[in-house]
Amino acid sequence: MSDKEKLDSWKEIARHLKRDVRTCQRWEKELGLPVHRLEGTSRPRVFAYTEEINTWIKKKHAHCFEKHGPGGTAARLKFLGIAALAIFITALFLVFMPITRPGFPIDFKIEGSKLVMLDGEGRELWEFDTGLSNLADEEFYRSHFPSKRLTLGATVNQPYLLIEDVNADGSPEVLFSIQTRDEMREGILFCFSSRGKTLWSFDAGRRLVFGDTEYSSAYRIHGLRSEDWDNDGHKEVLCVAKHAYRFPCRVMLLDHLGDIRGEYCHSGYLVDYEFIDLENDGRKEIVLAGMNNEWRAACCAVLDPGAMKGASFQIDPEYTCRNMERGTEKHYLLFPSSSVPAPKGMKPCIRHMEFSDKDRRMTLSTAPPPLIFDLNYDMELTALTLTHAFKNAYHIWSPSKRPRPSLEEIRHELIDEGILYLSGEKWRTTPSP
Repeated sequence: MSDKEKLDSWKEIARHLKRDVRTCQRWEKELGLPVHRLEGTSRPRVFAYTEEINTWIKKKHAHCFEKHGPGGTAARLKFLGIAALAIFITALFLVFMPITRPGFPIDFKIEGSKLVMLDGEGRELWEFDTGLSNLADEEFYRSHFPSKRLTLGATVNQPYLLIEDVNADGSPEVLFSIQTRDEMREGILFCFSSRGKTLWSFDAGRRLVFGDTEYSSAYRIHGLRSEDWDNDGHKEVLCVAKHAYRFPCRVMLLDHLGDIRGEYCHSGYLVDYEFIDLENDGRKEIVLAGMNNEWRAACCAVLDPGAMKGASFQIDPEYTCRNMERGTEKHYLLFPSSSVPAPKGMKPCIRHMEFSDKDRRMTLSTAPPPLIFDLNYDMELTALTLTHAFKNAYHIWSPSKRPRPSLEEIRHELIDEGILYLSGEKWRTTPSP
C-alpha cells in the first residue's frame, strides 16, 4: 500500500497495521490512532489514511512496532518454536534418563563383605564395604526384605534393610543394619544417600544396669520401621535391638538425621511392632509385642512416640533397669498362659500381630502352644481362639496330677484368668491406660 491510500473499514485498517480489529479500536481510544468517521449515515462509516497512520507510528510509537511489528511477530514465533523444541528435548531426556545415567536404588545384593545397591534394571549403582568377613549372606538379608514377613513357623522376620525417602529430599535413602553369621560385631545402623554417601550411622548398643549387674553394649538390631509420625515431612526410624546374650531389649525412635527422639527399655525381647493410630486422632502409637522375662508371660506395650522414655515396670531388682526411669507406656498388657505345656525351653511370647483399621481390631498370636487373642483398639478382649496347633499339643499332652480338662474348660480357664492391665504399679483385669 502507498502512504496516500485510503482505508475504508476497520478490517482494512487492521490489515494495514497487521493487528486484529479490537486492538486497532483500542489504539484509537487509548493512543490516538488517527481514524475518521463519515457522519450523516445510519452507522457512521470509519476510514483512515495510510499516510497519517504511518506518520503516527513514526512519531509516537515506532518502539512498539520495532518489538511487536511484523518482524517482532516472526521473532516471537521463532522464540516459541525454540522453547517448544527445548521442552520436547527435556521430556525425552527425562523419559530416557535411566538409560543415560544411574537411577535410584531399588534392589541390592551382598557380595562377601560388601553391600551392593542396584537400580530397577539390575545395574550396580554403588557399594559399601563393611570390612566384615562374617557379614550375613544375601539369602539371609532377602528373607527380611522389603518388609516384615510371617514365616511358616508363625514367627516374624523383621526388615534389616529399608529403601525409603527418610529426609524428604525426593530420592530414597538406604537404611542398612549390620547382621553377621555368628552374631558378632553387630548393632550398627547406616543411612546412605541414593548415591551411596554415608549420611549418618547409629550404634544400637548401650551399657545398662539391672539389679547389681551391668550388661555390655553388645546389641543386635532386630528390625526397622520408618514412619512420618509427627507429619513434618520427614520420616522417623524405629530401631529395635536385643541384647546379644541376655534379656534387655532397646526400642529407639530416631529422627531423619539419626538422632534419638525417644528410647524405651524392656525386660524381655520384643519381636513384633507397628505404628498404628489406636485412638483415631490422626497420630499413630507404637505397638510392641513379645514377652516379659520377669512375669514369664506374653506381653504387649503401647507407646506414645512423642513421650517415649523409660523402662518397663518390673518388681524383681534383677529385671529392673537402674539407668532409666519408669517407662511412659500408654498401655501394658500381660496375657494368660494355658495349662497345656510348651515345648521344653520355650516361653510364652506374642509371635506376631495383625491389625484391621476398618474394624478397629488387633489380632495377637501367642506361642507356644499358639493361642489367638482378638482385641479392639481399646485393648478389650473380643475373642479367644484355640488354634489347630494348640489342639494338637493338647492331644499329646498327658497331665500327671489330674485328669486332663477338656478344650472348652481350658478356654474358659484362660478367659477367667483374663488379660492383666498395668495401671500405675498395680495389675487390673480391665483396660486402664
